[in-house]
Amino acid sequence: MLTTKKFFLIIFFITFFLEFSSISEGAIIKKEVTNILYVVERYGAGANPSVKWKLSKNLLTEDISPLYTIGTNDINQNSFPNAKEALKTVNDNITPNLSSYVSSIARYLKDNKITYAKVDWIYSFYDQADNNTLKGVYLPLLIYSDGKLRNLGARIITIEPKILYYVYKSKATQNVPPEFGYPDGGILYKRILDLNFSFISETQVDTGGRYDPPIVPECETETDPDEGIKLLIQEVIKPEIEQHSNMIAILDYSRPVKPQDECNEEGDCEAKIYVNSFSRTFTIDNCHGINFYNNTGEIIYNLEYTTERYSIERDGNFTMTSQSTGYDIKTQSYGKTVTISDSSIDNSLIIDPFKTNKLYDYHSDSDPTVSCNSNYVNNLSCDKYMYSGSYCAQAPVITIVCNWVSICDELCSNSNQCCKSHQECVCQ
Repeated sequence: MLTTKKFFLIIFFITFFLEFSSISEGAIIKKEVTNILYVVERYGAGANPSVKWKLSKNLLTEDISPLYTIGTNDINQNSFPNAKEALKTVNDNITPNLSSYVSSIARYLKDNKITYAKVDWIYSFYDQADNNTLKGVYLPLLIYSDGKLRNLGARIITIEPKILYYVYKSKATQNVPPEFGYPDGGILYKRILDLNFSFISETQVDTGGRYDPPIVPECETETDPDEGIKLLIQEVIKPEIEQHSNMIAILDYSRPVKPQDECNEEGDCEAKIYVNSFSRTFTIDNCHGINFYNNTGEIIYNLEYTTERYSIERDGNFTMTSQSTGYDIKTQSYGKTVTISDSSIDNSLIIDPFKTNKLYDYHSDSDPTVSCNSNYVNNLSCDKYMYSGSYCAQAPVITIVCNWVSICDELCSNSNQCCKSHQECVCQ
């Protein structure tokens, strides 16, 4: 249940993550962690010319001052004879002049350690051939820090593109009680935002935890931790990107709530869970010939909540753009009683406060260099056991003995002797 694990200490705010193989022929690949620059340029009829830059940061988008623009290259008309003419004008005036803009953006991305920029360029116009309907020429671009350009091609739009934004929190928990998980775990929130990241609408789907990552049982071979994300992309996000003709979608994915890890300089890690003992009572019941051992206390969980933001492309490939980790402390009370055949109890023995009723010595319940060993009940080091503020300690064992005692109900007349009595089992 509670394991130690060994890894080299990693600073993990926007860090490592390697590529994983896909789970099907869809070739869904997780790319290295990155930041994204979002650019929106608007021109033409009914629009105030504007250029906005946003940078993804810590699950948020931060407005920053734009340094470069595509502009209009002297396109200044508000109407065109038809949509085909508008599209030709953009292709003739904008597309051939993108190279210097792309070079400037790529240099900015490289200097600021941003992997790519998503650019939405929109020119609004009235289509004279369609009753002066307001339309737009939409040019979406992806520009990478190495100077590579993905030009998805200018197209005519009648509705402005939207941002597909998904939020999913895992329903399951990992090595902590289920009640400490997210109250809305397993709910998929499907939100639509405008290009300025303003909220438009939302729908909710109760998935029952379908897109959780696999929870690997202790001492078993690990599986792909991104299995749930890949399934969500395959079943929901990728089809909806294609349905809405979007370039990318955004996913905020919360991993299962788990205990914090506490690591030493050698990289040996242990779950940050404490067993705080309140009382231990050993009852020798001579009345019924059964001895009882009772333990009470609380388990203190130092919880970790990790949320990752991903950018998902049309082909299903996904890139982590930021990661946020929060912490909390919650407790769970316990009271355990077992029968003991012996007439005494070793002061070092406690009842497993977690899932079993095993007796074990809390002084020797772990080996920090071994992650899986059936000789340990919970694999918690001694300093994770507490009593009254002291570590590597549990409440003293209080012994109670129960015996049959004759209780006098009535004294005989003219005598101090008891005439009527009954037996009671008295414990003290």
